[in-house]
Amino acid sequence: MRKLFYAGLVLLSASLIANNLAATTNTAEPNLKSIPITDTHIATMGRIEKASDGSARFGYPGVSFFVTFEGKELNLEAFSGSNQSYLEVTVDKQTPKVIKLTSSSAVLNLVKNNNTKKHQVTIVHRSETWHGLVTRKSVSTDGK
Repeated sequence: MRKLFYAGLVLLSASLIANNLAATTNTAEPNLKSIPITDTHIATMGRIEKASDGSARFGYPGVSFFVTFEGKELNLEAFSGSNQSYLEVTVDKQTPKVIKLTSSSAVLNLVKNNNTKKHQVTIVHRSETWHGLVTRKSVSTDGK
């Protein structure tokens, strides 16, 4: 009787694990394509240093990037030379959101919607040069 109980327990556990694995593998993220921040489709304003890898480095306040895309998601990969730099992100002329950058590279989600639509995103540097130089590496999106 004990052996039958343990055999049933093992089968139940295996079934639960299999169902859990199936549930996690079906929730794949959409394919995002990476675009260098210095791409000609991204408008810039202010002094930036363009690197050969497509990233942009800057320190002056007010340096801005303007992105228009049609999709559900937009991410920005960026970091600062210190933990004192801030970006202001405005999506579709809504209230701006302030993001504090860290000294390690991070992917920041700027737009995430359930429906595909056209978005206008403005990213403005809000810190002084002595707060640290900022590097924006790329944006990634599911749209165009």
